[in-house]
Amino acid sequence: MLSKRETVMMVFFDLSVKTKRQRREYRRFRAAMLTCGFAQLQKSVYYKMLKNVSNIAAQKKELLKFKPRKGIVQFLPLPLGVFLKLESLVGQQFDFSMELNPVLEFVDD
Repeated sequence: MLSKRETVMMVFFDLSVKTKRQRREYRRFRAAMLTCGFAQLQKSVYYKMLKNVSNIAAQKKELLKFKPRKGIVQFLPLPLGVFLKLESLVGQQFDFSMELNPVLEFVDD
């Protein structure tokens, strides 16, 4: 059973990669997201499971250490139940049950 406290942090970003410095900042930011446990959903869309909503601020603070100088980086926290309703209009539907199976097994009621 899903807990109402389970949250998914979505990160959307649009970063320029025209110059060597911009490409370095992009790689650094992307590497930081992967190190923090984010998974890629689309090219510039990543997500991470958080145990509860109180972890949102801590996660933002961690990623802000690696923020690029320019561009757009946006956060969107979603309840897990809403995130699992994500549907694909075009392309293959992502099977979140495979990705989230360990998380769903350990959620408290």
